[in-house]
Amino acid sequence: MASVTPMPASEAPDVPYLSAIYRVGAFALSVLAVIAVSAAAWFLELNLASASLIQLLVIVVLSRQVGIWPASVASVTAVGCLNYLFITPMFTFTVADPHNWVALVVFESCALFVSRLSTKAHTQAMIAEKERRDTQRLYEVSQLMLLINRESAPGAQIVNLIARIFEPQAVILFDSQLARIDPMGDVSTEMEEEVRSTYFRDRDSYDAVSTKWYRVLRLGSLPMGTLAVRSPELTAPVVNALASLVAVALERARAFEAESRALAGRDVEKLRAAVLDALAHEVKTPLTAIITATGGLLEDATLSALQRDLLSLIDEQAGQLKSLTTRLLKTAKMDSTEVKLQRHVLCLKEITSDMVAMVGDRVSEHQIIFDVRDPEACTNADRDLLSLALSQLVDNAANYSMPRSTITVGGSATDGEVQVYVRNTGSAIPQDSRQRIFDRFYRLPGSEHRASGSGIGLSVAKKIVDAHHGRIWVADDSDATVFWVGLPRVPRSEI
Repeated sequence: MASVTPMPASEAPDVPYLSAIYRVGAFALSVLAVIAVSAAAWFLELNLASASLIQLLVIVVLSRQVGIWPASVASVTAVGCLNYLFITPMFTFTVADPHNWVALVVFESCALFVSRLSTKAHTQAMIAEKERRDTQRLYEVSQLMLLINRESAPGAQIVNLIARIFEPQAVILFDSQLARIDPMGDVSTEMEEEVRSTYFRDRDSYDAVSTKWYRVLRLGSLPMGTLAVRSPELTAPVVNALASLVAVALERARAFEAESRALAGRDVEKLRAAVLDALAHEVKTPLTAIITATGGLLEDATLSALQRDLLSLIDEQAGQLKSLTTRLLKTAKMDSTEVKLQRHVLCLKEITSDMVAMVGDRVSEHQIIFDVRDPEACTNADRDLLSLALSQLVDNAANYSMPRSTITVGGSATDGEVQVYVRNTGSAIPQDSRQRIFDRFYRLPGSEHRASGSGIGLSVAKKIVDAHHGRIWVADDSDATVFWVGLPRVPRSEI
C-alpha cells in the first residue's frame, strides 16, 4: 500500500473546513505513530533507553512533516507510553524510582527542543527555497520582457508572461497612456474597476481575504498604470519587484515607439528637404532667364505705360520668387552639412541696419523705427548669415502687421548678451504655438488667409541663431508681437 506523507502545517490548504480536517488528522496521525512505535518496541523487548531513542527519532520526523504542535502532543504521548510499557511497575502510569522521573523529563525536554529546532530549520529551508524560486522567476520575466515584440501592444504580452511564469489565478495590467486594460485568468468586473481606481487614487492595496495585490506602476514619481495580481503564493517583495519590472518594460516600449515616430518624421523631413532642394535648383534657371529678359525689355523706350507696368510687376514677382528659391537652397545646405560661420565682430548699429537693408522694398509700405539703446555693443557673428536670419524677422513683421503700420527694430545689451528685437502690431501668437512657429513649414492656423508664405523663414532664422550659440523667442507686448534674438556678447576689451 502506498504511504501518504502529510504536508507541513505551514502548507496546509487555505480553505477553512479543509484546514480543520487537516489539523485533526495531523494530531491523530502523530499520536497513532507514537503508540504504534511503542507497541513495536515492547514486542521486541527493547529496554527504556532504546525505546526512548526510537521515539525521539519519530518525534523529529513528525515535527518536520506535520509541524511543531502535533509533534509536541506526540512527545507527551510518548512519555505516557514509555511510562506504561517500560518503567516498573509496568502497565501503570506510576513512577516509583525518582531516576525514572529524571529520564522522562529529560526525554520530553529533548523531544520538544529537537522538534522545535527541526521545525524551524525546515521552515527556513522552505522560505529560502521559495525566495530562490521567486528570484528565478523574476529574472526569467525580466529577460523575456526584453524580447517583447515592438510591433504589438506591450500590455497583452506582459500579462501573458506573468501568467505563464508565476501562474496566478488572475492578472490585469492597466496602461494609463493608452487607457487600456489587458486581463488574463479569472478576472471579474469588480477587479477591473479596482485596477482603475487604484491608479487614480495613486495608492497600493492588498486584499488578504481574496489574496489580490494592486500596485501602481511608477517610473520615478509619476504613475503610468496599475498591475493587479491574484495569487496566494506571492509575497509583497515579489509583487513590488514585478511591478517595477512591468513599469520599466512599459516605459521601454513607449521609448521605442517615440523613437520610431522620430525616425519616421526625420526620414520624411529629409525627403521633403531633398525634393525642395531639387525643385529650387530647377526653378532658379528659368527665373534667371525671366529676370534677364524683363530687365532687357524695360530698357526699351518704345514700351507703353501699361506694358512697362506689367513688365515691372513681372520683374518684381520674379525677384521675390528668386529670393524664395535662394532661401530654400540655403535651408537645404544647412540641413545637409554643419553650418560653417565666417565670424566677424559686429555691433548693434551694423546688425540692425543690415537686417533692414536686406529686406529692401518688401517693407516699403511700413515705417521703420530704430530703437538701438547700446549701438556699440558687439557680438562675434557671420555677417551674411546673421543678416539673413534677422531680415526674416523684419519680413515676417511686414507680412503679418497691419497695412502702413510701424515696425520697430531695436537692440540692447546685458552683461553677457546682445539682444535684437523686431516689434510689429497685429494679432498675438497663441502660447502653444510659440515654439512650433520655428518649425519648418509650420504656419499659424488661419494665417494663410492673411499673408502668403512658405513657413521656411523662421526655421532658417532659428537654425542660424542656434549655430551662433544664441537663442530666439517670441513674446507679447500689449497689442504687438515681439521677436527677440539673443547672441553672446563680445567684451569691449576684445573689440
